[in-house]
Amino acid sequence: MSKLSNLGLLTPPVFVFDQIGGGLLSLSAGGEALLAALGLAPDDRPSLSQLEQRIAAEGQLIATSLPPSDSGSSMRELRRTCLTPGGATISMVRMWSKSAETVLVVEISTPHPEETSEVDVLRQRFADLLDTAGDAILSIDAEQNIVLFNRQAETLFGFTSAEILGRPLSLLLPHDMREQHKAHVSSFKGERQRSRLMSQRAEIRGLRKDGSSFPAEASIAKFEFGGSVVYTAVVRDLSDRNKALDYLRWSEQNLARAQRIARIGSWHWNLRADIITGSTETYRIFGLPEGEPLDYAAFQRLVHPDDRLLVTARFRKAFEAGESCGFGHRIVLGDGAVRHVHLEMEIERGDLGIATGTTGTIQDVTSLRQIEIELKHAKEEAEAANRAKSEFLANISHELRTPLNAILGFSEIMSSDILGTLDVDRYREYARDIHSSGEHLLEVVNDVLDLARIEAGRTILHEAAFAPEDMALDCLHMMEERASAAGLRIEIDADRGLPRLNGDERFCKQILINLLSNAIKFTPAGGRVCIGLSVSPSNEFCLSVKDSGIGIAADDIPRLMKPFVQIESHLSRRFQGTGLGLSLCNEFMRLHDGTLSIESKLGRGTVVTARFPAPRLMGYDADGAAPGSTRVSRPARVAS
Repeated sequence: MSKLSNLGLLTPPVFVFDQIGGGLLSLSAGGEALLAALGLAPDDRPSLSQLEQRIAAEGQLIATSLPPSDSGSSMRELRRTCLTPGGATISMVRMWSKSAETVLVVEISTPHPEETSEVDVLRQRFADLLDTAGDAILSIDAEQNIVLFNRQAETLFGFTSAEILGRPLSLLLPHDMREQHKAHVSSFKGERQRSRLMSQRAEIRGLRKDGSSFPAEASIAKFEFGGSVVYTAVVRDLSDRNKALDYLRWSEQNLARAQRIARIGSWHWNLRADIITGSTETYRIFGLPEGEPLDYAAFQRLVHPDDRLLVTARFRKAFEAGESCGFGHRIVLGDGAVRHVHLEMEIERGDLGIATGTTGTIQDVTSLRQIEIELKHAKEEAEAANRAKSEFLANISHELRTPLNAILGFSEIMSSDILGTLDVDRYREYARDIHSSGEHLLEVVNDVLDLARIEAGRTILHEAAFAPEDMALDCLHMMEERASAAGLRIEIDADRGLPRLNGDERFCKQILINLLSNAIKFTPAGGRVCIGLSVSPSNEFCLSVKDSGIGIAADDIPRLMKPFVQIESHLSRRFQGTGLGLSLCNEFMRLHDGTLSIESKLGRGTVVTARFPAPRLMGYDADGAAPGSTRVSRPARVAS
């Protein structure tokens, strides 16, 4: 209950203030009692505004009125009325004229005891209604002074009720809107309608106590009380909503930009209304003006005549299965141009499980389709050219082998003095050189011929079971003279009880000879080359060649399996070769359903392993295989 409710004064308190400075000049006995109730002493000399604020703080300001001035009198009067928690009414009546002091009369009206309960209930309900409202609510009188300010208004504008009540509404408006708003309220006063949504007329902005402004939405209503008009406005801050709308617009623009770049549109088909709506990009793909009405019949008219049955069948299947689906078809634009598109869609179902619509995307894949066609043609042309190349190599290699065999035969006869001696040693040396060069050229021709046959698909495996250790010994005998000439030790490290291997023995020998040739070529004198024969834990037969040579860089290993590739080094340039050896080995292993792998480090040597799958091992019993190995070694011999 307010401290002023029970003063029991017979006459209203009266205060006289200096009109210019606002200082307290005199007061009545009732005024002294009122100051005492407020905790003030006459010596405190509160100013007019300070006293009004202290009195207003005792309750809720519910009305402010400034009656029009009488043309016959210079006296003006401002009345502000508060309602205290106890139901008492406190009216502050300020009276002044141009030449006199300002007089403040405080009228306190206490309700009868039997009315107190009802007044309290009504007051509490009114206060709760205002303070629990989600929007700011404020009222102004006919002079546009603020007479009501709820808690949301305090939060929104930053002013307390005590600070703002009785002050002009212009304090809550930006400078550029004050005159406009004043005229707006004045025009509304003369209209018949009692309420209006102000944001329908112009943008509204509010001004906070800290000087910041904000966008607002407001509705205004007018009420008449005993000839006085009160305007009440409900104000809502639109800052968050505008930010959300800005973000939504940005998202829509960004999505439209992304769809345009990717040539992907989005669409929705309402089955009940048979209405198809699409994004801007969807209409662009269809070659239609944006917003043109679309139904399924109009869509079908866009579909290429040869694809309409396909499209109808795909849609029907999607509706029956109720699953997402995607398919491609063609559309025909108004100018006759044909576009390839790809549809993706999801089925929407209602509460009863019945399809109600579809949502999907459409992508213009015309350029991709054209690229696919061009790639297909290019692939076919490349394959044809490769076949022609392989056939040419096979033919030319065959043509080269015939004269080469003659050269090799005659040079061997000459160097061996079979038909008589050559009187000049140099001629005999020339004959040996011719034979050596011819052998090398024949190796090259054979490699090219083998690769050409493989690429042309003419290679056939002549499979039979053979002993891998016997094959390895044959290859060792063939290569030991070359190893000895290079100052190398060559040996075999084979497991005992090896199974027979089912494969093309000639190709397997060629694999091993090629691997040995590379090992000998790139291993310095004094090194070691070892042929390994073993069965892995997964029952693969492993044929390996290990050397202590110069090794290979890790980045170069993947390239070695490609035809005509040799890794540049000071040693590789000393030897001739086509770079087909490892490529041929890899192809021969592929024909045997096997693999070829290389492990190497620079300066640490190389291990090349050919792995034959388990089905190619004949009669092998892993449990009965004897441990250990059999080693056949051929030491280096100094070439004479």
